[in-house]
Amino acid sequence: MDIDYCAGNFKFEAKRLRSLKEKIIRCMKSGASILSTSLGMHLLFEKSREAVDKGLRLLGVECLRLLEDVKIPHTSWNTLHIIFNNELLNGIDEKDYFVHGYYVKPEDTNIGVTEIKYRIRFTSVIAKENIYEKSSFIRKSQEA
Repeated sequence: MDIDYCAGNFKFEAKRLRSLKEKIIRCMKSGASILSTSLGMHLLFEKSREAVDKGLRLLGVECLRLLEDVKIPHTSWNTLHIIFNNELLNGIDEKDYFVHGYYVKPEDTNIGVTEIKYRIRFTSVIAKENIYEKSSFIRKSQEA
């Protein structure tokens, strides 16, 4: 069973997902792949600056707001800087489209697969065991 959560408000979605936390953990332990995108990526972390509510705490650290001197939301094509190859990158273009105001800074730097630069560099794809996360949207095709 693969689970994909994306788009919405951190506070609302964090509350909604708490009831599913044990089910998500069972899925992880069973070896099922879990792919989360955008807000779903943030929800697996400990907390977000978007709301006082806690995330699912499946991965360490919090989601931070983009710097105040940049346009928010960040809506743009960005080049992915590959940190290390991972099967999640198969078929993914060099550029990806982002619509967000927050980014993640994982405690474990070994789980970052790609980074992008939007005034600062930050992690955009994460892989840890069978958990895969993209801070960009999954889309059918692209023309940058």
